[in-house]
Amino acid sequence: MCLLACRGGTSDWRVSEGQLLPEFTLRTPDGKSVSTSEYRGKIVVLTRFATWCPPCKIELGELQKRVWEPMKDRGVMVVAVSSGEDPQTVASYVEREGLTFPVLVDPSGEFARGVGGNSIPRLMLLDRDQYIRKLHVGYYEPEFQKLVEEVEALAR
Repeated sequence: MCLLACRGGTSDWRVSEGQLLPEFTLRTPDGKSVSTSEYRGKIVVLTRFATWCPPCKIELGELQKRVWEPMKDRGVMVVAVSSGEDPQTVASYVEREGLTFPVLVDPSGEFARGVGGNSIPRLMLLDRDQYIRKLHVGYYEPEFQKLVEEVEALAR
C-alpha cells in the first residue's frame, strides 16, 4: 500500500514536463540569495524536502551518492530546497547528513506554492536550458534508478 502511495505522480504540480521552470529566488541557510537562473547551463536535479521526512532523508542520501558525487564534474547539479523550515535547522541537518550539494531554504513558501503540491520529496529534472524533463513525487527505488539513468544520458 505505501509503495503505491509513495510512488507519486504529477497531478498536483503547478508546473509541467516540457515547461520552462519559472525563476525563483531562494536563500542559503546563512541568508545569501540564490536565483534558480544561476543554474542555467547545468543539468539540475531539484528536490523539495523537509528535515523531518524519512523518505526525503533516503532520497537526499541517494542523490549525494548516485548523482552528485559521480556527476558533478560533468555539469550536473543537485539542489535541495526546504520550504518553511528554520534555516538553522536546515543547516544542522545538512551538516549531520554530510550533504555537499547546494541546499536552499524557501522561507516564504513562494517556491513551494509556485511549483505546487504538498507531498515530499518532490523532484524535478531540468535540462541545461531549465526546461522540466521529469516530475516525480515520493521515493521509490525503481523510479529513482530510472532518474539516475536519465541524468546520465543528459550528461553525455
